[in-house]
Amino acid sequence: MTVRWWMPLVFGVSVVAIANACLIATWFRVLPTQVEAHPYRASAMEDDHRRETDGFVARGWLLTHQVDATGVTVRVAGPTTEVDGAVVRLYRPDAPGLDRTVHWTDRRQPLRLELPRRGAWDLHVEFRDPQVGLVSVDRRIDRP
Repeated sequence: MTVRWWMPLVFGVSVVAIANACLIATWFRVLPTQVEAHPYRASAMEDDHRRETDGFVARGWLLTHQVDATGVTVRVAGPTTEVDGAVVRLYRPDAPGLDRTVHWTDRRQPLRLELPRRGAWDLHVEFRDPQVGLVSVDRRIDRP
């Protein structure tokens, strides 16, 4: 095959035209949208939440979890057993309809939670320690 002088030029222009067409099509499909009306106000509590989470281990508390094919088993150990109960929140990042809140009445016993879908889940555990007040911790867990 003989390469003519215009063949590389046509090839180059075609590649650029296809790339630009893809960018323009994407621009029409994915329009910018406002996620949060007041982003600063919505994130104002993040620093307090981070301090609470960092202080969880410093106060002597330990959260362990074991994930299997159907769910997760959560255990909390700490310096005191005088905690009445805890609130466990499960968040599914891509499906808010699966989010749920479970009351953990006896923190000394492990809590078994079924996870209906595979993938990432956010686990939030919070309870009141009689000596320091509210104690909470967050974990990202992955169900196989």
